[in-house]
Amino acid sequence: MPFSSDFRDGICDVIAGNANLNLITPYCALFNGNPSSGGSEVTSTIDSAGRQAISFDTPSGGDMANDVAVDFGIAEGNATVSYVAIYDAATMGNLIAWAALAGGSEAVVIGNAVRFNIGDLSVSVD
Repeated sequence: MPFSSDFRDGICDVIAGNANLNLITPYCALFNGNPSSGGSEVTSTIDSAGRQAISFDTPSGGDMANDVAVDFGIAEGNATVSYVAIYDAATMGNLIAWAALAGGSEAVVIGNAVRFNIGDLSVSVD
C-alpha cells in the first residue's frame, strides 16, 4: 500500500524533530476508484456501520499485515469496490494508505459477505 503524501510528510516532520509521533487507530474503508485521486467511498453503502477498525501484527522487516479479519458483514447495498484504504478515523479523518484490489473491481450486491481474512491486507515501508 502506498502512503499518502500528508502521512509521508508527517513522518519526515517527526524525523526532523518538528512534530511528535501521535498514535492512531486505523480504520479500513472501501472505495470505487482511487481514494487519493477522487475515488468515491462506498463503505457506508455496503455496511451502514461504516469503516471497520483494523489491527496489524508486529512489523517485521518493514512489513505487516492485518492480524484479525476485517468484516463488513453482509452487504446492505450494491456498490463497486476497486480500492481499500486506511484512515485515521471512523469518519472523515486523514487518508493514510491505499491499494487497488488484487483482482480488480468487485461488484458487491446486497447479501454478499464482505470480508478481508487475516493477512489479506498488508503494508510495507521501504
